[in-house]
Amino acid sequence: MSVLPLRGDRGFPAVRGAKSTRLGGKIPFARRAWARFVGFALAAVFGAAALSAQTPRAGASDRGAAFPEGAARIRIMAYNLHNFLLMDRNKDGKEDDPKPESEKEAISTIIAEESPDLLGIVEVGGRKFLEEIQEGLRVKGCKYAESEWIEGADHARHVALLSRYPIVARRPRVGESYVVDGVTFPVSRGILEADVRVSPSLTIKVFVVHLKSKRATAGPISAGRMRVEEAKILRRCVNEALAAHPDLPLVLMGDFNDTPDSPTLQIILGDTQYPLTNTRPKNAKGYPGTYYYRPRRTFETIDYLLASRSLAARLLPGSARIRDDRLAWKASDHFPITADFRLDPSR
Repeated sequence: MSVLPLRGDRGFPAVRGAKSTRLGGKIPFARRAWARFVGFALAAVFGAAALSAQTPRAGASDRGAAFPEGAARIRIMAYNLHNFLLMDRNKDGKEDDPKPESEKEAISTIIAEESPDLLGIVEVGGRKFLEEIQEGLRVKGCKYAESEWIEGADHARHVALLSRYPIVARRPRVGESYVVDGVTFPVSRGILEADVRVSPSLTIKVFVVHLKSKRATAGPISAGRMRVEEAKILRRCVNEALAAHPDLPLVLMGDFNDTPDSPTLQIILGDTQYPLTNTRPKNAKGYPGTYYYRPRRTFETIDYLLASRSLAARLLPGSARIRDDRLAWKASDHFPITADFRLDPSR
């Protein structure tokens, strides 16, 4: 299997500082110098007091891709946005209808309120739609300085990652395929792989995926078989990463389109050598359903946030949850799932 090379370490962006000001007019130099001294002294005193009085969570919405002082944890979210793209919504035969504005607004409000540091999203259209999502979040004060978007064989629906931390390496696995009965099939949405440096001493490997849907296929194999084959490739990617670095903090998230007891999930979770932990998010009533299938009025658990052994050790107990309030019902047929992880596992 050919592996696309890492696209390089983009490094850390400069931390944005406050704009400098100066005293003007005809004030004598000595008085201007004294005023500067007093101003700097007061800023230092009150700034130190503010830092000692609070410990901001890694995820404050006004932070750029830099390391916040005193950050104690990182929040990760996986979210299927339900066709954030152009499609035929009014049944006129033209795929030119955008997602309704009310649904877009609900999505941006939910994300801004949850304020994840790493956001894995699926069912996104072209890059312009990802930019639209970022802009909708920016106006709500929720800024993501880093992003990744990949295009697989499915040119309509894509997976993407938004991050408040520097993405230091990218490996878009968009050429993966498998063979069944002599026929080659692509992993239709590809596999997004990226390394995110969340502190000077901690880098998390991130996978975001959207496996084959449950819709019947016209080809020689079933949708379930296709998911199993995609799961094998995904598991191989995870094994490669953990074999090279067994203590690697790794998160795998997205829409797997299969239930916890399915062969797909058992393959992805892995064996005893490099197992992944299911964070098992639940809603406020303790129910694990992440997707509502309207035609049958049934709930299913098909969206996941899985962690490697070293990252699972950082999971904050009780933090894995599903948001399924009225706004979430309006935004998508999938509910967003989140989990918080300690940056310092000893805390």
